[in-house]
Amino acid sequence: SVSVLVAATAAIALEAHLVSGALEATASVLGLSQVFVGVIVLAVVGTASDLFAAAWFARQGKMGLVLNICVGSAIQVALVVAPLLVLGSWLMGRPMTLVFSDPIELFALVSAAFIVNSIASDGETTWFEGVLLIGVYVLLGLAFYFSAPIA
Repeated sequence: SVSVLVAATAAIALEAHLVSGALEATASVLGLSQVFVGVIVLAVVGTASDLFAAAWFARQGKMGLVLNICVGSAIQVALVVAPLLVLGSWLMGRPMTLVFSDPIELFALVSAAFIVNSIASDGETTWFEGVLLIGVYVLLGLAFYFSAPIA
């Protein structure tokens, strides 16, 4: 019960530390910027379980559940995880802010919210909308790849 939850949280924290260390080393070897790795690569790695669950339910035709998984995960990160990271970083003495220093970061956030709202507003999705979403993700990935300086 509580001890299992504490043990699972500790294991996840350890795994997150190992993944971030491996990604940092890989990014420096491949010449990728920290912004690109954080926004594109880490986002995919961090939500891999949600992606697999969404793909599983999409194959079963449960598109409402797929939409709830994807949008719910994004809302959870935006409203819970990000503020907790800001508070936690302040407590650790390494302040992190949610200030967008590059205009492309703000553009990506606003455009993602607009596109998801446009697609989810009618309550149904099509394969073409999925292809468009993947295309937007690829374009944003390319924008972050070419705009961010290599650290």
